[in-house]
Amino acid sequence: NQAQMIATYPRLFDYRPLFWDSKISENVRKTRDLTPMRQRIDKISDRIDVKWQCLAVVCELGDANLAKKIVEEAVMSRPLDFDADNLVRYFVSCEAMTPADKAGFLKGLLAKTGYTPAWKKVVDFGVNPIKDDPAWKSFVESVKPEAKGSDPMRGSLAALWQLKSGANNVCPPEAFTLAETALKAYNGAFPDQKRPKDSPVIEKVCDKMNELCKNKEDHERYVKMFIRHIGDGGNYVSLLMNHARDSQNITNSLAVAAAILKAGVRKPEDFAGYQVPPGFQGAILAPYYKELPACEHQRANGQQVAPRHHGARTQRALQRASRRTDLVPQPQRHHRHHGGTLRQRPTDGAAPA
Repeated sequence: NQAQMIATYPRLFDYRPLFWDSKISENVRKTRDLTPMRQRIDKISDRIDVKWQCLAVVCELGDANLAKKIVEEAVMSRPLDFDADNLVRYFVSCEAMTPADKAGFLKGLLAKTGYTPAWKKVVDFGVNPIKDDPAWKSFVESVKPEAKGSDPMRGSLAALWQLKSGANNVCPPEAFTLAETALKAYNGAFPDQKRPKDSPVIEKVCDKMNELCKNKEDHERYVKMFIRHIGDGGNYVSLLMNHARDSQNITNSLAVAAAILKAGVRKPEDFAGYQVPPGFQGAILAPYYKELPACEHQRANGQQVAPRHHGARTQRALQRASRRTDLVPQPQRHHRHHGGTLRQRPTDGAAPA
C-alpha cells in the first residue's frame, strides 16, 4: 500500500503524500515536535524541492538551523529563480531568529551566488516585517547588479546570465570563460541526481550557452566544452547533438555519438544512420556493431563516392559482428558509382545487384 511504498521509497514521492496525507505536518503542529518531519527529511536528502515545502512548518515551529539548511540548499541549487516570495513570507518572518541573523545569513548567500533576478524579488517583496530594520536595509543595499559571486559555479552562472549575443549573433568570448570556470568547478557529468545542489546550476549554464551559441564556430566550441560532461539527461544530450549538427562538421557529430554511446545514455541503433564522410579514417561505431541494425548502417555508409577506407572495412566488421550472410564483403575494385547508387559488378553472369 502507499504507506509501505513511502516508507521504502520516500524520495520517489512529493510533499503531499510524504507530509500532508500522512498527517505529519498536522501532527507536528499539534505536538510542537518536529522530530517526525526531521526524520523523514533525512530520508529524502536529494529532494530539495520537497524539503522546501516544509519551510513554512519548520519556521512556524522555530527550528532556525533546519530552516537555514533548507533555504541554503534551495538558493544554491537555483540561484537564478529560487522561490523569493516564500523565502520572505516564511524565513524572513520567522520569529526564532533576529533580523540581524536573518539578514546576515541571506547576505552570506548573496556573496556566494552574486546578483540574480531572484534576489531582486526578495528585496521587492511587499509584506516584510523587518523591512525597516537597519540590518535588513544593509542587506538590501548589497543587492545590486554589479554584485559578484564568490562561488565559482554560482558566481559564473550569475555573470553569464547577464550576457547577450554580440554583433552577428557571436557568443561573447567571456561567456566561454565563465562556462569553463563553472564546468571545471563542477568536474563531472550532468544531470546527476546524486548532486542535487550542483547539477541544476550546470544545467542552467548549459541552457544559457545554448542560447548564446548561434553560428557554426560557436556551435563547435559548445560541443568541445560540453562533450566531456555527458550525463543521463535526454534534453541536454539532444542539445549537444544539435550543436554538433549545426557546426556543419560531421566529425563533431561522430565524436558526440561515440561519447554518448560510451556514457550509455542512448542506444546504438539511434546512430545506425549516421554517415561517415568520404576518406574518414575512423570507425567510431565499431565497438557497437553487434548492437547496430547492420543493413541500415551499411546503407548509410556504403554509398560513399570513395569508400575505400571505411566502406569495405565497415562491411566486413558488420558481417563478423552480426554473422549476416547477406553482407558478404566484395573486393573494393568491384564497386562503381552509378547516378548516386552504389552498384556491384556481377561476378557470376547475374544481373547487377
